[in-house]
Amino acid sequence: SSATYAVRPATDMLLYGPATGTVVMRDGAGLVPLTFSLPRDVRAGAVQVGRVEVRWGDGSVWLADVQARASVRRGLELQLDTTSVFLARGANAHIGVVMRNVGNATDTVALSFLKPEPWAIEAPAPLVLEPGETRSDSVRVHLPSDATWGETQIVRVIARGAGSEAARNVAITVADRAAEDGGLIRLPATVTVGAVDAGMLRETPVSFALEMEG
Repeated sequence: SSATYAVRPATDMLLYGPATGTVVMRDGAGLVPLTFSLPRDVRAGAVQVGRVEVRWGDGSVWLADVQARASVRRGLELQLDTTSVFLARGANAHIGVVMRNVGNATDTVALSFLKPEPWAIEAPAPLVLEPGETRSDSVRVHLPSDATWGETQIVRVIARGAGSEAARNVAITVADRAAEDGGLIRLPATVTVGAVDAGMLRETPVSFALEMEG
């Protein structure tokens, strides 16, 4: 006997094609076309797609809930509160980190570092992040008292989860003493400024400014 169908999509579910129509009979089986897409932010696991209602010619009704399984998609974002630090020998500094789970499954995120061997960097305990969750914390950097004054090292901060990672760099420059001590601090840098007139091949006046923050 003939039958008609109606599809009621679940909330936020995008349905393609007609939501109602006639059931196609083939080899004694009724076929209901159902094409849909899952929202990008849907969590991994079983997802309710919608409900299909079939009405037969004799008045009987058949109902079925349709589910799909969203596969796991991993992703992390990492931000630091600074890209450079001016730190005295033997001193400590705290660098703020912000981690965001941009995947669709719960993830456990741990921090690691690429750094000079004598330098000590302490990471917080691994964090459990739900999909879309953002957490803030900090890492502690300690320079040895015999660190080379004036050197700048690039420290890479790496956030690793289950199947994904994100990383950022921070430049740490070794000072001879802490900025909080007051007075002048020797900057471990040399600035050379000059110019040559391309036409006359002679020196030309140059003006410049130096600006420091922190």
